Amino acid sequence: MKTQILLIIQMRPGLIKGKHMWNFFKRKALNLECLEIKAMASGDQGLLLTEKVSWEGFPKYAEAVVSFLGGRIIERSADSPAERVWTTTIQGQSFWIAYEDYPLGVSLDPKDSEASSLIPTIRQRLLDLRASAK
Repeated sequence: MKTQILLIIQMRPGLIKGKHMWNFFKRKALNLECLEIKAMASGDQGLLLTEKVSWEGFPKYAEAVVSFLGGRIIERSADSPAERVWTTTIQGQSFWIAYEDYPLGVSLDPKDSEASSLIPTIRQRLLDLRASAK
C-alpha cells in the first residue's frame, strides 16, 4: 500500500506538502551530492545535480527532483543510450533536466537567461533538502 501512495505523490506534484513531502524524499534517498553551478556554452548557468544516477534510474530521479521544485515534465525530448533530455517548467521558466553518460551526470539546464537567474535559488532549495536529510 505504501508503494502505491508514494507513486501517487510522484505523479501528482504538490499533492502532499510539508513534512510528508520531506519524508518521501528521505525514503527515496535522492542523490544530491554535487549541486555545482556550471558555466554553459550559452553563458548561462546550469546545475549539476548528481553523478550517481544511472540511465535506468533517470526517469524516477528526474520526476522526483522536478516535483520537489514544484515543476512538471513537459516533454521527453531525447531518449538515447548516451543521453536523456527532458523539458520541464519550474516557477514558470523552461529548463532541461538531462542525463549524460560522458561525463556522467544529471543536470538542470536553463533554456534562457531568465530561467538561468533561478539556478542559485533552486540550488539553495536542494542544498536545504540535502542538509535536512542528514
